[in-house]
Amino acid sequence: MAAAKGGAVQISEPRIEEHPAMVVAGVSQVFPLDGDFSSLWDELNQKASPAMLDVLNVTQYLGVCTQPNPKGQVRYTAGFLVSEPASAAKLGLGVLELPAST
Repeated sequence: MAAAKGGAVQISEPRIEEHPAMVVAGVSQVFPLDGDFSSLWDELNQKASPAMLDVLNVTQYLGVCTQPNPKGQVRYTAGFLVSEPASAAKLGLGVLELPAST
């Protein structure tokens, strides 16, 4: 993570972090790696009503890049962390299960 110090950017030392398994509910599409993902967030915001967010007990939004390909594209998912993947699927959202990782 970069931190500003006296006008200069300081780069933190690399570190290894562990992440638990996560389930992300949302919408996804293939984009160029340097693409503008904002249209996907607009789509998610139109689908995700306040009632839906309450049902899914949403606490965190996140964007996830997966499935890079030789054409310089990735599958980008705009979504939120959920604990009930079946409920998210019933509400018409895609579900991306991410394994625990280091």
